[in-house]
Amino acid sequence: MAKQFSSLDPNHLGFIARQHIFFTASAAPTGSVNVSPKDTAALRVLNANCVAYLDLTGSGNETAAHLRAQRRLTLMFCAFESPPLILRLYGRGRALTRGSAEYTELLRTQFGNEERPGARQIVVLDVDRVQTSCGYGVPCSIIRASATH
Repeated sequence: MAKQFSSLDPNHLGFIARQHIFFTASAAPTGSVNVSPKDTAALRVLNANCVAYLDLTGSGNETAAHLRAQRRLTLMFCAFESPPLILRLYGRGRALTRGSAEYTELLRTQFGNEERPGARQIVVLDVDRVQTSCGYGVPCSIIRASATH
């Protein structure tokens, strides 16, 4: 059963810290939903209601376009190792343009002033809801089996 929270608590933070990947989901009022995998090494928890990630170039920049059109953004973390859990962060996102004052400040304070190759923006999510669910549908045994091949 899903549980909802108004902010991140220490258990959520510990779960996030153990993950290697997260997914972003965004959509404009029309068109396709965009879902993208991200490396948690690029993620920073700024406070209990705000996270940011250093976004790198990839196949496109739909998330930034969606945030300009409609700021809804969801981040999802799921356990691929026990215990099973899915954690979603819902809120309003914004993309900080590379070289802007806010980008530069976050790069300095949160990323050791190191800009990874391919950095194009920092995406900030103001979290208004945190939701957990059981995660039993995540196929952990398949992932473990494929990792041994």
